[in-house]
Amino acid sequence: MNYDSPPTTTEEQLELLSLRGMVLPDRDRAAAFLNQVSYYRFSGYALHYEIFENRKRTHKFKEGTSFDDVVQLYDFDSKLRSLLFDSIQDIEVAFRTQLCLKVSLKTADSHWPLNPGNFSDRFDHGKFVQECEKETQRSREIFIESYKKKYTQPEAPAAWMLIEIVSFGSWSRVYSSLSDEEVKKDIARYFQVKPYILKSWVHSLTVLRNQCAHHARIWNASLSISPALTNKMEKAYPITTNKRKRIVLMLDIISELLKPLDKYEGFISSLNELLDEYPTVPEQAMGLSARVLDLNTGVRR
Repeated sequence: MNYDSPPTTTEEQLELLSLRGMVLPDRDRAAAFLNQVSYYRFSGYALHYEIFENRKRTHKFKEGTSFDDVVQLYDFDSKLRSLLFDSIQDIEVAFRTQLCLKVSLKTADSHWPLNPGNFSDRFDHGKFVQECEKETQRSREIFIESYKKKYTQPEAPAAWMLIEIVSFGSWSRVYSSLSDEEVKKDIARYFQVKPYILKSWVHSLTVLRNQCAHHARIWNASLSISPALTNKMEKAYPITTNKRKRIVLMLDIISELLKPLDKYEGFISSLNELLDEYPTVPEQAMGLSARVLDLNTGVRR
């Protein structure tokens, strides 16, 4: 089958929405919005308000659906994405810091990332070193430029410099591939979790961070990976429900990792304020089932 949908003007897009049953309270304002946010992107949020029959789209909206309802959902998702990105950044910086600090001290080696003996055999160390060298060459950070001018060997700079320029995803793989189990425990201890939990959670956060950075729809997204669960989470997220695949699980993970950073209360407060600012957002699609904060776990169930 060939894709044959033709491009449409903003006015044609609005007419299509109207024909499908969407109320347009202010057509000019709606046109201005679609000129900033593409119709295709908008339709991803509007999908929530469509009527489905036998799990198939009818391309008709539920009675009373307003263009402004979709805009509200879009704005909520944008703010949620920003909140998550900022919080993940705090966790990422702390993770990078602990990884570099603990392994550097344990190995007494400023360039421990370049030593294949620090990693398990399954780790593609050669590819990682290539990435370190590539990032070093393209970096314009003052401390990297200074290193390259002053030193010729090793070509890649010290660990505490590399930790600033190599990707979060790469450091996630570095942690999971460390051969020294004791140093992995030491790093995980800072975050008050077991190593296998930290490994899984950090990997999950790298995925979510990339989704946030690329403006993906978050509020009702289905998680593409399954993070490991603590005993407490096993009870909070019964396998018989879909909560394990919803963003509520990542909210819980983020809140747990923020506790040792003394940023937990600020995150929960901001999350609650955001939910209260948009009371019409369908919280069940996020995996939330109540508007009351569960103080035992940190997020709304």
